[in-house]
Amino acid sequence: MKPKFPLKAKSIIFVLLIALVLSITAIYISYQVYATTMDNRYRTSAMDLAKTAASLADAQKVEQYADKMMAIYSQNPMQEPETEQEILDYYAQFDGVADEYYSVLYATLDSIKQNNGDVMYLYLFVLDPDTHTGVYLIDIDDSEYACPMGTWDIIYEGNYAVFDDPTVGFPAYISNSDYGWLCSAGAPVYGADGSVVAYAMIDISMNEVMADRTAFLYNIMLIMVAATVALVLLFMWIINRLIVKPINSLAAAASSFVSDQKSDGEASAISQLNIRTSDEIQNLSESIKRMELDINQYIGDLES
Repeated sequence: MKPKFPLKAKSIIFVLLIALVLSITAIYISYQVYATTMDNRYRTSAMDLAKTAASLADAQKVEQYADKMMAIYSQNPMQEPETEQEILDYYAQFDGVADEYYSVLYATLDSIKQNNGDVMYLYLFVLDPDTHTGVYLIDIDDSEYACPMGTWDIIYEGNYAVFDDPTVGFPAYISNSDYGWLCSAGAPVYGADGSVVAYAMIDISMNEVMADRTAFLYNIMLIMVAATVALVLLFMWIINRLIVKPINSLAAAASSFVSDQKSDGEASAISQLNIRTSDEIQNLSESIKRMELDINQYIGDLES
């Protein structure tokens, strides 16, 4: 009688489930280790560069710029302009803030940006606690998207701790916005009295590393699928050879027991069993052989 749910099918399902769980676990752990390692590396790099930029800026001059800029900004904060002339007029009011050192500061910070290819944005800004914004003091960007002095930008809620303790700065964090994937960090620039006068901000592009992360996930999945298929095939060959095939041989021999008794002089299928699995299946085979001998002896005793 053919079984409704063969042992071979059960074994295949069991092995597939185990392989699937192990593969998913291995993929998840590998990806998390890779992602965490890369994230920590970029956070450390961003924070170190921000501290370097803050240390290279002349704090006294930065404080002077910040005081002058915020005095103007507080009197005339940037509103939603309606014409291009209004934009030009707004930025023009900050023209008298910069002096000769301002160009030196720009060149110093620009050298940091140029010598670290992953740096996408580098700038100094001053906090405006009343509006939870940062006002740009200098932006190291020669493109049309540069933020002139007086431009403001919102501070993400995750960084609101800086308003309670300015020395906290902006611990490195990773974000995804219109600018792409960025790892950002900000270090305080301290004035002569130890107060924070500005922040040196660094944005490092993580677009490439995120693309690499996706490629890593894709590759590890391909490798695990290939390894899983190979292991499943190997396990199925072992199970079929050591379990399924011997059990089927036992079943076939047991089924032919009666017909073998009617065949005079011919060796029975049970006696011809040669199962060498060194486990319970071999023990069962030997027990069936002994059972056949005992039955034959019993039948002989009855006939004599």
